[in-house]
Amino acid sequence: MSVKLQGKVVSDQKIANKFGVSTANIQVFESKLEEDGVYIVDCSILGESEVLRGIMHYGQRKTVDNKFSIEVHLLDFSRDIYGEILEVEVLGKLREIEKFPDLPKLFAQIKKDIIQAKKFFLRRKIKSIWKNLDGKSREILAEKAFAKVSQLDLFLNAANVFIYAPKGDEIDFEQKLCEKFPDKNYFFPKIIDGEMSFFRGIFDELKVGKWGIREPEITAPAPQPTKDDFIFVPAVGADFAGNRLGNGGGFYDKFLKNNLAKNICVLPEFAVFDDIPVENWDEMVEVLIIPYF
Repeated sequence: MSVKLQGKVVSDQKIANKFGVSTANIQVFESKLEEDGVYIVDCSILGESEVLRGIMHYGQRKTVDNKFSIEVHLLDFSRDIYGEILEVEVLGKLREIEKFPDLPKLFAQIKKDIIQAKKFFLRRKIKSIWKNLDGKSREILAEKAFAKVSQLDLFLNAANVFIYAPKGDEIDFEQKLCEKFPDKNYFFPKIIDGEMSFFRGIFDELKVGKWGIREPEITAPAPQPTKDDFIFVPAVGADFAGNRLGNGGGFYDKFLKNNLAKNICVLPEFAVFDDIPVENWDEMVEVLIIPYF
């Protein structure tokens, strides 16, 4: 989606301020956005170079007065910009506009929208770094990740290992690990009818599936993980406390819930932060391995 609009920031009812969510109400000169909704946006103030990230309500205020409005909440931004011209680039749609029973429930949802937007921008930042990472740097990450994991007692002592085939924006150490430790039982994830299941497999025999990810054949299903097993958890990013930023599908959050097996994330330094936004269903990882360049 690449739709842009421009408008003047004008004063309005300031209802959002009462709930700790300031918004800029935009009087748009022209817009080619055809669908109402809540959107993730990049913004800039006319004449300034800084890119401001945010979410935008575009359409009827169904919970308030049913009037059409365009309102932008800029993330981590507090400057008064009344009277300024705001340029907005629409990046993607978060959800449809809903009618909530009261204002507290509306703004509780808006705060969830803000977390979703922050996750979106973190993913975009990390994936952009991966895209520009040269082959030599990727090799170094893979070698250091393998060295760290292959000395980890939690992995060495596990007979059953739940693992995955990496994508282009993940450290590629898994194939070498499977080859060097062939006596373990390796189980790989496969999405079937919107649900993730694990099946025993051999790395070299994995096939590219519907989502462009290498998957196992539907053969011997994995046993329920126990405290003696080990799980490698893919992630886009994480923080030092173990909060994980996934790809947004929630498959591993469901899998990790009430799971007894030990688990780790292996991530490069640029994908690890002091703090990342989390939601109620987000599951943490126990060990974070960071192979530095």
